[in-house]
Amino acid sequence: MTKYHAQFKFEVIHFHLNTSHSLTKTSQHFQIPVSIIKDWLAKYTHSGTSALHNQSTWKQYTADEKFHIITPVLSGEMSIREAALKANLPTHSVVVNWLKRFKEQGITGLEPKPKGRKAMKTLIKPKKTKAPQTELEKLQAENYRLKLENIYLKKLAELEQKEKKRKSSMS
Repeated sequence: MTKYHAQFKFEVIHFHLNTSHSLTKTSQHFQIPVSIIKDWLAKYTHSGTSALHNQSTWKQYTADEKFHIITPVLSGEMSIREAALKANLPTHSVVVNWLKRFKEQGITGLEPKPKGRKAMKTLIKPKKTKAPQTELEKLQAENYRLKLENIYLKKLAELEQKEKKRKSSMS
């Protein structure tokens, strides 16, 4: 949910433009920071009333689109805020983050990151069958049980090792 609705933004912009009040007076009148009013004014003068509407969906940009947006900033042709306005981004901090990742990692830093949590590895569960009848089936069942036990013990040792490292780093 957004903090300020489009109607309120229009009200603030029209109050500032239609009166002789400064940004500070407008800020005090509506009790909002001057920086927010400056951003709204810049968006309004650049793109009109449509820029003040709240964006209902998040747009995911490709690495090429991000690079195209930050290139003028890197070459000094445009400021960060101007690039954000031109691309109709919700805030200039998006461009700041893209620039930081580009300087640290290059073009690969601009690639979209996978969202969410990684899936856990699942163990293959044996099919429910009748009790092993032949010697071969008995050996295969025992082998499978030992493999699962081995996996379990390795994971347990790994977790214990991590716990030891964590405790030693806290000391």
